[in-house]
Amino acid sequence: MKNKATIFITILACLPVWTTLLFPAAGSCQDRIRTTQPRVMIDPGHGGRDSGLLLPSGLSEKTVTLTLSRLVAEQINKQYKVLFTRQDDRFIDTIARTEAANTQQADLFVSIHLKATTSNQATVFHYKPCDNRPIPAAGKDLAWHWQHLPHEDKSRQLCKTLTQSIASLFPGQEPQIISAPVAMLAGCQMPAVLIEPFALKTLPLDESSRIVWIKKYAAAIKTGIESYLNTL
Repeated sequence: MKNKATIFITILACLPVWTTLLFPAAGSCQDRIRTTQPRVMIDPGHGGRDSGLLLPSGLSEKTVTLTLSRLVAEQINKQYKVLFTRQDDRFIDTIARTEAANTQQADLFVSIHLKATTSNQATVFHYKPCDNRPIPAAGKDLAWHWQHLPHEDKSRQLCKTLTQSIASLFPGQEPQIISAPVAMLAGCQMPAVLIEPFALKTLPLDESSRIVWIKKYAAAIKTGIESYLNTL
């Protein structure tokens, strides 16, 4: 009789463990689903002591890139896990931005900057080494400037979807794709681009009008990211 009582008590004690294993809590399921979402790292250019471009009015590139980055994040955070290199006005060096994307295992890296000209012709950069050294076989021991090598084709595809999205929302524009030795993209271990969607000098001086303008470009970048990820 004592043995039966002991077995019964043991079964009761184990029930919570079995229940957790067989029927996970809703929160656990959500966490598991969330980890399957593509991880998009957004990099607002400049920050802190690095203002980037600066207008006589005091409007700076670092402020606009952060605003634009937040608006892009707002539009994609339901479908994707959004990561930031910075979410406030702080200085982060180039290497640290790339390392953040690698450390957090981002599936996509989008660095947002603005054009220094008065032209609103959007430009999207993908990485291309500047030297003619032989290309090594892809692997863990690639030098920093070759880390991005296995992801070049996908980066070009991301450039294409971003430029197509901007062109469709802004008729008359002819966004360009440029391959260049962009230091920030060199060490990225995922598809990565640097986008300059418009010129700081062309932004409206009125803040409310400026936000409306920036939101349009945020929508274009969001569509470009979605279009790319939908092809995977």
